Amino acid sequence: MLFPLVLVCQGAGWSYDPPPAFLKMAEARAALKTGAVDVAFEEFFGQRRVFENRTYRFAGSDLLYVGRGDDQGVVWRDTDGNPTPYAHDLAYALRKGDQLWVHRELDYEAEFKPAKSHHIAPDVRTIGLMYGFTYGALEEAIWRDPVKQPGARKYSETVDEGMHVVTAQSDVGEIKWWIDPQRGWQPVRVALFVDGQLFAESRSVLKQFDGAWFPEAVQYWVKGHAEGREPKIRITVHSGEFNRPDHPHEFRPEEIGILPAVTTSSSRSTDWTVSNRRKPGPSAVSASRAVGAMSQGSRTALLARRSFLTSSARPRTPKRKRRGGRWKGK
Repeated sequence: MLFPLVLVCQGAGWSYDPPPAFLKMAEARAALKTGAVDVAFEEFFGQRRVFENRTYRFAGSDLLYVGRGDDQGVVWRDTDGNPTPYAHDLAYALRKGDQLWVHRELDYEAEFKPAKSHHIAPDVRTIGLMYGFTYGALEEAIWRDPVKQPGARKYSETVDEGMHVVTAQSDVGEIKWWIDPQRGWQPVRVALFVDGQLFAESRSVLKQFDGAWFPEAVQYWVKGHAEGREPKIRITVHSGEFNRPDHPHEFRPEEIGILPAVTTSSSRSTDWTVSNRRKPGPSAVSASRAVGAMSQGSRTALLARRSFLTSSARPRTPKRKRRGGRWKGK
């Protein structure tokens, strides 16, 4: 539940320089260079509940999302909520720079679009760092307020019952971080106050994954949702691994099933559009020709990569045989 908190900071000075506790928090998250995190993601829209098991992977600034299905293991449902013929095909998205690739497993079609215009493939390193769930980059989540032209923040730091409380006066209101020095300098609560009233907050339970302190569970609360009785978003982390030697240092479209140098501009297209910026315009190649051009070794490597992308400590729902039909996009 949202609880207003009054914190008396006698003698607390304000500075445009971030205080030590905030810097330690930021450095700890930025130290996570590669990783794979399996989560259960739950969001409420009024009385409607949306639930999905997800895998988030990151390699530097490259972000990869795998949708693994809901409570029943169904990934794709129609507008009436019924499983589609391809219900158990995994959903993939890759955010690389300002580009976003979206693909459904076993499909010969994919989507290619500007990353900033779509809320998909978030950076899992940002969870619990702000009062709301964000699709922005890690650096933006830590340092930049979600307004068009943010001004400079003013900070103060106090200690309250062992927690380092960092307060920032920003363009969106007053933001507070409750940072636990005993758990890797990670926040257990982040709250936004507007005109002195609590507007939104996140609360985290921390756990060590691969030696790094990281949220095991995060709840996001928003003023006006369920009258403050229920969180808007719940995230439960089932497994996490960070900075392992076998982690890739970048992701490419072919690693989510999109063949090298081949993509589509629209999911409604029946052909692949070959993206080659060195030529004056795109050309098209049929899906069957594109697949046929892939060597056996490349196909084997691709299957191995897919296995790596979807591997997790938590068992995946067994994939059912596809029953005809071909996705033509929405």
